[in-house]
Amino acid sequence: FDIRYDDGDREMRVKKELVRLTDPPKSSGGGSGPGRADSDVESSAGWEEGAKVEARYGGKARWYAGKIERVRSDGTFDIRYDDGDREMRVKKELIRLTDPPK
Repeated sequence: FDIRYDDGDREMRVKKELVRLTDPPKSSGGGSGPGRADSDVESSAGWEEGAKVEARYGGKARWYAGKIERVRSDGTFDIRYDDGDREMRVKKELIRLTDPPK
């Protein structure tokens, strides 16, 4: 996760086990901002770096195999496809886990 602290400091690529949700986001659908968690740690099982996925490259209809290369604080993911292509800031709705946790 990429973290922005209340004092303005930032930390990148923080491991999931070092993050604790303290103030769950409101269900009002408000956008990102300080104090808002973009990804609920408790509901993110399997959505982590190295996870095998299929994603719709460029938002198109076809699914391509790859892996999550980075989990971003805005709730998007960087994907490295099996053919070597990369895509940044892919929305979760364009990705599906191919080897979900049991």
